[in-house]
Amino acid sequence: MRLQILVLAILIGPTVVLAQHTNKIIFDEMVNQNILYGKVIPEDFQTEPFNAWFSMNYDSYQPDAAVLHDLKPLLKGVTFELVVSTWCPDSKRETPRFLKLLNQLNVPSDRINIIAVNRRKVCPEAGVDEGYIDFVPTFIIRSNEVEIGRIIERPTKTLEEDVLSILKKD
Repeated sequence: MRLQILVLAILIGPTVVLAQHTNKIIFDEMVNQNILYGKVIPEDFQTEPFNAWFSMNYDSYQPDAAVLHDLKPLLKGVTFELVVSTWCPDSKRETPRFLKLLNQLNVPSDRINIIAVNRRKVCPEAGVDEGYIDFVPTFIIRSNEVEIGRIIERPTKTLEEDVLSILKKD
């Protein structure tokens, strides 16, 4: 699993990582714990205390190969914004799974934007102000920079089936 994340990081390129990676670990008094906050990259989830739940959910998720096959030709011009939190059980479950899905689809890292928010579900430094999202995680899918759909908290069916449904509507 760490090798897959390392490959993902290599694809990003050092300048992109340095230019966009602004995460920090902060103590959120509302949840009484340390959380990731800001723009993050998949490797940030490999640090304590996040790595236990991230690795477990990443490793255990197996996207449907047939649905992956149907998705691949639909990905041109598609970007993904993941607004997540490291304090939320839904984010802890779905974020690793969604990143595994994107990894298996070979989505380039420059088309994935991950923002970790606080308990108020904001991160103004990364463009997430009050009202941008109501629930976490929220996975926003855009085609040619236009939002075409969201997966909020959990998929209706599976992550890959929900993404396919969104992309087929476009």
